[in-house]
Parts: sequence; C-alpha cells; structure tokens
Amino acid sequence: MKEINLRQAVLIGKDISSADLRNADLRKVNLQGFDFTDKDMTSANLSEALLIGSNFNGAILRGANLSGAKMGGFRLRDNKLSIVSMMDTDLQGADLSSANLRDADLTGSNLKNANLKGAVLRNVCFRGAILSGANLQGAEICKAFFAGSDLKGANLNETDCQGVKFSGAELRGCTLKKSNLKKVDLSNLDLREVDLSEADLRKTDLRNSDLQKARLFKADLRNTILSEANLTAAYLSSALMQGTDLQWANLNQAVLRYSVNLTPAQIQSAKIDRETKVPHYLKIHWISENDFRCEEKAGASSNSL
Repeated sequence: MKEINLRQAVLIGKDISSADLRNADLRKVNLQGFDFTDKDMTSANLSEALLIGSNFNGAILRGANLSGAKMGGFRLRDNKLSIVSMMDTDLQGADLSSANLRDADLTGSNLKNANLKGAVLRNVCFRGAILSGANLQGAEICKAFFAGSDLKGANLNETDCQGVKFSGAELRGCTLKKSNLKKVDLSNLDLREVDLSEADLRKTDLRNSDLQKARLFKADLRNTILSEANLTAAYLSSALMQGTDLQWANLNQAVLRYSVNLTPAQIQSAKIDRETKVPHYLKIHWISENDFRCEEKAGASSNSL
C-alpha cells in the first residue's frame, strides 16, 4: 500500500497491518486500539492522531512526529482503563510535544533526545527508560514513575514533580530549574552538576545524595534534608535555608554567600573547609586544620540577601 493512500485507507476502514509505515502520513487519524507491535514507523507523522488504547510495544518510532497526539488513558464502560502501551519502543528523537500520554506504559523505551515539552505525562511509567537529553520542560509529570531510568542531561525545568518516583534514576547533569520538588524523595542519588536554581525543595529528602557542583541558586531549601549529602563546590547563593538539615553534609568549597536564615548551628553540624564561602552575617574561627567555630557577626542580619 502506498504511503499517500494510508490516511484514506484508515478512514474507510481498510487493514494497514501489512503497510510500510516508514515516513507514513497519519496526521489527525483515528488509530484508537490499533496494534503496531514491532512495526517500523521511522519518521512517521502521527501528529494530533488519536492513539488511545493502541499498542506500540517494540515499535520503531525514531524521529517520528507525535506532537499533540492523544494517548491519555480513559475509562471504558466496564471501568477498565484503556491506555497506550509503548514498552521497549524506540522513540529516539521523536517529537511528543504537547502529546497526552497520561497513564501510558513506556517501560524500557528509548526516548533519548525526544521532545516532550508540555506533554501530559501524569502517572506514566518510565521504568528503565532512556531519557538522556530529552526535553520535558513544562511537562505535567505528577506521579510519573522514573525508577531506574536514565535522565542524564534531560531538561525538567518548570515541571511539577509532586508524587514522582526517582529511585535509582540517573539524573547527573539534568536541569530542574523552577521545578516543584516539594517533599520528593531524592535521597541516595547521583545529582552531580544538576541545576536546581529557584526550585522548590521544601521538605525534600536529599540525604546521602551526591550534589557535587550542583547549582542551587535561590533554591527554597527550607526544612530540606541534606544530611550526609556531598555538596562539594555546590553553588547555594541566595538559597532559603531556614531549618535545612546539614548534619554531616560536605560543604567543602561550597558557595553559601547571600543564603538566607543560615545559622551557626547548621554550619557547625556540617563539614567545611577554608574555601567554603559563608554568608556575610556569619564568621568562621579556625581552631585547627579541621576544627572551627561558627558565630554570627554582631549587628548582621540573616533575613536579607
């Protein structure tokens, strides 16, 4: 079947299971419930297509355009949830911007460098998926499951991460600027060189995580748990730090200038070195090579930048 006839064939109800779907033009087509298992759909155009309940397990969708596609799960008459399945699907470089993938299963899929900007990804399962270099800026990812996924260098700026599971995920070098990570569990993770500037990290659990050279400029760290975290050479300038737990945290070479509401007791509970930059209202007295005493400067305020 020729590519130019595919859209018409679907519209009149013909079987396209044996068609060559590479570079296929299936824009705005109703493909609800279709089975594309293991199909090669490289560079296919599925923008704004209706794909609810479709099966793409093992399919190849490299460079495909699924922008605005509707794949979000919905309840059938028997109350069963109809979802799109994309397990082990190759979506490298695919355009999924603004697509509705709510409740979809993308376990083990390759989404390297994919564009998911503004996509609806609520409750999506990304277990073991490759998302390195992917763009998820502004995507709706509440309650998404990223356990064991590769998010190195991914763009997660301005995302609402409430209820998201990141256990065992690789996040090194990703950006989460202005993201909502309140109360999210980010403990025991490799977060080196991650950009968390202006992120909401209130009551977030970051204990034992590696935050070397992480950027936390203007981050809200009120009541954040950073106990035993490695913050070597991290940039925390202008961060809000009231109640931040820094017990045994490594702040060697860290920049804490202009951070707000940081107390001597917090600094005293952490590990610092002579290259640690504390805010102007605190003073460090070195007793020995490793021992120090931190105190407030007379007349200095910790409440202003």
